[in-house]
Amino acid sequence: MKLSASPFFVVLGGPTGVGKSSAAIEIAHRFDGEVINADSRQIYRGFDIGTGKVTPEEAKGIPHHLYDVADGRERFSAFRFLTLAAEKVREIHARGKLPLVVGGTGLYIRALLHGLFEETGTDPGLRARLVQKAEEVGWGALYAELQGVDPSYAATLSSNDRVRIIRALEVFKTSGRPISEHFRETRPPLPEFRSLKIFLTQAREELYRRIDARVEEMFRQGLEEEVRRLLQEGYDPSCPGFQSIGYRDVLEFLRGETPKSVALENMQRLTRNYAKRQIVWFKKEKGFLHLPVSQGETLLRLVQEELS
Repeated sequence: MKLSASPFFVVLGGPTGVGKSSAAIEIAHRFDGEVINADSRQIYRGFDIGTGKVTPEEAKGIPHHLYDVADGRERFSAFRFLTLAAEKVREIHARGKLPLVVGGTGLYIRALLHGLFEETGTDPGLRARLVQKAEEVGWGALYAELQGVDPSYAATLSSNDRVRIIRALEVFKTSGRPISEHFRETRPPLPEFRSLKIFLTQAREELYRRIDARVEEMFRQGLEEEVRRLLQEGYDPSCPGFQSIGYRDVLEFLRGETPKSVALENMQRLTRNYAKRQIVWFKKEKGFLHLPVSQGETLLRLVQEELS
């Protein structure tokens, strides 16, 4: 299908298990599109079953990008994602195809739409010292320190948001500038593009039923064997790839710390909780149309209208 002259891409978000991938593949078939992954766990090679990656059979010939682009031992940042994703959006559009950004990692999608300051002030040693200080004097003391150097950013955080408190102090101490200043200077990476932003929804009870069934299917497909293979390949349990929901639970089972049934139940519970957090995140994001996943024809019509 011929695209409109104005550069355009689709963003398709939603909680885990809602059916984003199936919807994206349907759009791609109808409008000659290609999928760009926006899931922070699916970027890791070899971590397949537990992250719910689309299989070649499920992809039905639709090109999928930014899957398996990082080793499970390496840290993959939101800034790196937006750099790669923005390149892919432009590349796919230049070939006359429709770019479809699909995933549930809110920070990745926000970064692609609105920008993110280039990573600066990364100092693992400093980060470790800040964590040690927090363990000695309490996280409240570090939050108070952040309030002193960057009160506007501190006001947006909970005093229990350890990751962001550490990162904000790390940026300030290494760059000499508050992280809020860096954020104010960000610019959208795709200013020439329009976008249609859809967040797929589903009744909570049905979503949770789907999540529980999906986790059971992951175990049937061989999640336990996948974790064993990764360990045999030399992946340490502390590596970034293993921090995904489910892998930690299987590791506990393999170490004999929990029965398999408990590992499965924990994975289901944690996945449901994650879905709740995704819903809360995207409710705060501006410009998203929240659409029931059952309204597939409406979704296709909305894309058609934007392309006309």
